[in-house]
Amino acid sequence: MRKKTVVEIYALAVCFLMVAAFTVSLGLAVWNVVQMNAPDFTMSTHQYERFQSDAAYRDYLLGARAPWEQKPPARTREVLDMSEDELRREREQRYAEALLLEQRDGVQGLVRNLIAIAVAVALFLLHWRIARAASRDG
Repeated sequence: MRKKTVVEIYALAVCFLMVAAFTVSLGLAVWNVVQMNAPDFTMSTHQYERFQSDAAYRDYLLGARAPWEQKPPARTREVLDMSEDELRREREQRYAEALLLEQRDGVQGLVRNLIAIAVAVALFLLHWRIARAASRDG
């Protein structure tokens, strides 16, 4: 059994790290595809919950929320004066907007992860060639 050179060990270590980076990025990219196609599934439960009924949405607008959530706009009088139809229309409009933002987030994440995958593949191939050359020379 021949002894590996420092260059070969370095190149193989980088290859190993790039396989790990590729694997993580691929998993995240798959999640981004799900996010793009099923934004109601990937949306946070806390955000999703507020759009499921007019009562939940009204409570959110009036400030009944979990402590870690962002404070809703101060519209107490306006919210209390809204008809059921107005509240339902606003809730549906805001839900549609939230779904579009979730999809957009998925597209951005997919692009980021595809870039990371491309970099990982390029670095892997480069270092694989270095390892093979060092193996032949050593």
